[in-house]
Amino acid sequence: MAEAKPRNTPVDLLALAGVTELAVASTGTAYSHSIPLPKNTAFGLEIKFASSGTVDVQVDLEQGNQVPTTEGSADATWAVTDQLNADTNITDTNKHIMAVAPVVTTHARLKFTGEGSNHASTKITVLKLVFSENA
Repeated sequence: MAEAKPRNTPVDLLALAGVTELAVASTGTAYSHSIPLPKNTAFGLEIKFASSGTVDVQVDLEQGNQVPTTEGSADATWAVTDQLNADTNITDTNKHIMAVAPVVTTHARLKFTGEGSNHASTKITVLKLVFSENA
């Protein structure tokens, strides 16, 4: 019997930005590349950090109705939503898969903020957003 092929569509946000990792050093802030949001879609996030010290990163979903003026930078027309399993703080180097529930906007990206104990070497090594059509 042939193996069923998944209908979900993963988007590698690191590859989309042309990188293999994204630094979230100390208490700095980093952003994923923005993506247009398809309609009638459910989302999942796969993420993994690496660090030679402590990982302590706040992960937020940020959304807007236009592409950011500069990818990878803060943009006043964008806002953090409350839809990513509110206050997701990752403090380890395990792979995490979590639900993401965007509100209705045209674009989204992920915002990463290093918290007080986050090490300067902390980086994201896996960052995939998976889309699945709602039935």
